[in-house]
Order: sequence, then C-alpha cells, then structure tokens
Amino acid sequence: MHPESTAATALYRSLAGPFPAVPSGWFWDPRGADLHRVRTGLVDHYPARVERELFREHAPMLVGLFEPREVADLVPSASRHVRALVGAMLDRTPRGRCAVMDTEPERLVASVRRLAADYPRLDVRGELGDCLGRAWPLGMGGARMLLLSAVGPDGLDAAALLHLLRRLAARLAPDDSLVLGVDLGRDPAALLRACEDPEGMAAAFHRNALRVINARFGTDLDPASFSFEAVWDAARRRVETRLRPTFARKLALPGAAGVLRLDPARPWVTGRVGTWTRAALREGVAGVGLVLSAWLTDPDEGRALVVLQRPAGVPIDPGP
Repeated sequence: MHPESTAATALYRSLAGPFPAVPSGWFWDPRGADLHRVRTGLVDHYPARVERELFREHAPMLVGLFEPREVADLVPSASRHVRALVGAMLDRTPRGRCAVMDTEPERLVASVRRLAADYPRLDVRGELGDCLGRAWPLGMGGARMLLLSAVGPDGLDAAALLHLLRRLAARLAPDDSLVLGVDLGRDPAALLRACEDPEGMAAAFHRNALRVINARFGTDLDPASFSFEAVWDAARRRVETRLRPTFARKLALPGAAGVLRLDPARPWVTGRVGTWTRAALREGVAGVGLVLSAWLTDPDEGRALVVLQRPAGVPIDPGP
C-alpha cells in the first residue's frame, strides 16, 4: 500500500471509531513544536515549570546515583531537561554521549548542532522518529539514561503510558535508567489551567493539527469550526482534551476508504493527561517488568520525577 494511503487509512480509522481521536504524530510539525514551547513557558503551565525546577535541583544526584554514559531524549524537540542531565554527566566524566529524537528533520539537525556546539565533549547523534512509533532507532542500551517527559500533546493516560513502558522495558539493560515525569493529581484545577490556558496557546496548538492534516491530504478542515476544551475526568483522574466540531458535516479523506462524519456530539480527543499515586505507579510498572528506583517531588507534591529500571534476569514481553 502507498504510504499516503496507509497514513490516510490509519487516520480515518482513528477518527471514525467509537471514540474519535487525533493521533499524537499530527501535532509535531514545526509550527506545532513552536506553539508547544511557548505554552510550556507560560506561568500557568506548572507541569513544565515544576519539572524544570526538579531537573535543575536533582540532575547531579540522578547522574551520581545511576552513572549514565549516555543521555537519550525520547520526545520530539530536545528538551531543556536533557541539558541539565548532560551538564551533570559531563561534570563527572571527560566525555559523554547524547541521543535526541524528533519527527522533523530540520529541527532534529538544529537540535544536534546546538548541543554539539554547547557541549564540545559530548558525542551527539540524532534519530528521526518518536518513541510512540513502532520503530526503535536508538538500539539496545547500556549505562544509558532515557528521558520521557510530556509525551504526546500533553501526556499519556495510565493505559497508554504502561503500554509504552512495556515496549521500552524490552530495550532496557539492567544498568539503564528511565526518568519519567508524572502528575500526582493534587490540584485538578491547576492541571486544567495548564491544559487550557487563558492565553489560548493550548487551543492554537491543538487546532494546528487540523492544518497539518489539511497540508498532508488536501482536506478543508477549518480550525475555526472546532472548539477546544479540556475536561477533568474525576473517575479516571485525568484531563481529556478535545476538538469539538461546531456543526455537522461530512469530510472525504483522500486515500481512505470512507467518509468521515463530523458531529458536535462526537468530539475528537486530542490528548489525555493521566495522574498517578506512588502506589499505583509502583504497581503499574511492576506489571510491565520495571521497578521504581527513585521518587522525587516538588514541595507541593504536585509533580514527580521517577526513575524506572529493569531488574537483571527478568524477561520482558514487549507486547504488540
């Protein structure tokens, strides 16, 4: 099947199902990445702000405890957090390695060049892709510290995160470590403000996915004809973000065998931001073959950095 037809069919299936959703890969074009950087710099976006503070404070301790020789960032666009870890690593060793991933070739090249220029003792490589895809370009590990933060538009819910961790666990060596940022759900109102900021940057970021789809398939999705919303789901302890069509219409998706029916009663889910307790996370990661080796929180206990590892001798089923 032609790649365009494959992409169209996958998108059609995701949007035509009982719970329509926009896959995360449609958000990370250059404009989307720029919007994301702006919104995570807003005062109300406490997850990014708190994580920056946690990495700044604890990076030397994390590097000292787990002794990585390589830092690998698993999300599109090299984050500020990876620099804190790289700086701490190079304080302890003459040379180090760093791997960054991105879905945009030009942005990936720029990230690699900036890191190489800022850290002359660092061997930097870039890999095209993201950790949510089926391919795994980084190879097997060994004294590597992986960084997984703000996956997807805003995060992952519990089921999606554990599915991803199962796949990652199969590629971890016992001396690897995975640093994961999670929300603890102490202040749902603050999490909602982070997901639907008054400046409108979150709405612009999510609506931009419609422009990406238009550019790829020649469709006529008007971002102004979708309202953006973020809703707290108390039963599942998560925020769900959505794009809701403001009127009913049909949409032909070139390359897909079917017509989409846009309906205000069927919003498109664009992200789910799950929250955790320490006990729930420990139990969840144990089910995918990992152990919780460190737990670091901010003073308000709204956010945590956790370190996960794969015990030696434990076989892992990577799943589908």
